[in-house]
Amino acid sequence: MTRKELAKQLGISRSSLYYKHKQLEKDRAICSKIKIVMRQNPSYGHRRVALALGINHKSALRIMKKFNLSPRLKRIKHKSNFSKPSIKEANLIKNICATAPSEIWASDFTYIRFRHQFVYLTTVIDVFSRKILGWNLSLKADTKMVLTAIEEALATGSPKFFHTDRGSPFYDKKIAALLKKYSIKHSRSDKSSPWQNSWQESFFSQFKLELEGTGRFKDFEELVDGINNQIVYYNEKRIHTALGKSPSQFLSEFKVAHKRIVQVSKKMGT
Repeated sequence: MTRKELAKQLGISRSSLYYKHKQLEKDRAICSKIKIVMRQNPSYGHRRVALALGINHKSALRIMKKFNLSPRLKRIKHKSNFSKPSIKEANLIKNICATAPSEIWASDFTYIRFRHQFVYLTTVIDVFSRKILGWNLSLKADTKMVLTAIEEALATGSPKFFHTDRGSPFYDKKIAALLKKYSIKHSRSDKSSPWQNSWQESFFSQFKLELEGTGRFKDFEELVDGINNQIVYYNEKRIHTALGKSPSQFLSEFKVAHKRIVQVSKKMGT
């Protein structure tokens, strides 16, 4: 059957049939590229796929639906059974928006099941760049695990505000002394308000998803290496939807742009 005959049978113009054929070829070509991105980044949804390929996110969604493509790793929401202590300290960053690196850091810890027990991951994130600046994995949920992560982050600089929830490990005198030493103000989320530390909540939720469990790790040392690799991937390669690129790339581009602004300002002032 010729194209003209087929178009007549379908009740459409021949040009319309040609257009649909070309569109299908184009969609298949993009689909192949999407599959490659999703193999390399199994948790990517249509927005990150679109950013990775430089295409419109609506087009990515349409093609993924058309060819039945979906992330291999999907987030599962869990309800927390931990209660927060009643403490009066205020949320100091509620009306502040980070406009540069190291203005606001946020920190929290989460548990990860490993070989019939729990291990505890603490991270410190720069709110502006979303980059993980310090982290620690511990067999105990104590002050030391938090201090280690903070000290690693402080090797990169120091913020104006250090924001946490009301978990008891963050209220040790050693942590208060360390923050005071660097003139850092400790901000705390309001009671029963986990969304006030959304940067960490979001990071942990996605991080656990992309870690794909801990069954492949033979011992604690391998688990540490695996978590380190995942954090490097998050910082250096993984596209963050709020940034449109990885945290490290975003931070690097910001520094270059800021340097140019400073140079132009100096020239205008002379």
